[in-house]
Amino acid sequence: CTMAEALRITRAGFGFSGKTLVHTEELVVNTGEVVVLSGRNGSGKSTLLRSICGLQPLMQGSLKISDREIASLQPEERATRVSIVLTGRPQLTGIDAATLVGMGRFPHHDIQAAAGNDARVVSALQAVGMEAFSNRDTSTLSDGEMQKVMIARALCQGTPLLLLDEPAAFLDHEARIELMALLRRLADTMQRAVLFSSHDLAIALTAADLHWQLKDGTILAHRLK
Repeated sequence: CTMAEALRITRAGFGFSGKTLVHTEELVVNTGEVVVLSGRNGSGKSTLLRSICGLQPLMQGSLKISDREIASLQPEERATRVSIVLTGRPQLTGIDAATLVGMGRFPHHDIQAAAGNDARVVSALQAVGMEAFSNRDTSTLSDGEMQKVMIARALCQGTPLLLLDEPAAFLDHEARIELMALLRRLADTMQRAVLFSSHDLAIALTAADLHWQLKDGTILAHRLK
């Protein structure tokens, strides 16, 4: 598989309300790579992830996703290039896992998949080991199961770049190890670039190719593999 550039950040500033929290020089992530982002609470991890997927504007600099400047992308087009799984469980009732996963196809106007009855939905659920749960009401799922369904929805979105904000926050030790193996597998088998924040570096680093350490308002990039 040939690696393609999924993300390039150049001399960028990230923050909100006119205040810059993080400055970067040059950071690159290729498809098939897993990056773990670490840093203290309040250091700007969530701000960085939200800015990369366009939920917050850049303060300065350049951010390209698949060779396109993020500021030039319409929201719908952006949603075909980058997906994000946020911390915390979405409060949903009366929706089964397959329908939720199918919602990832909305940016593609894929009505069939949005109804949860499409090969892409099935393969996304299979990729995270949740195909047996496709008809289950999401309110009956455990936190770990729900997390996998949300990752499946992001996979169904078909984006080369997948972001996760503290994906292991509410999981027990065993589920965290399982999640890291899953993220590694998705990067390897589906050629996605995966960038996630984590407080549990001991486990997170087992899956990662790169470690972005957020420290004193800058990002130190360490290549692990």
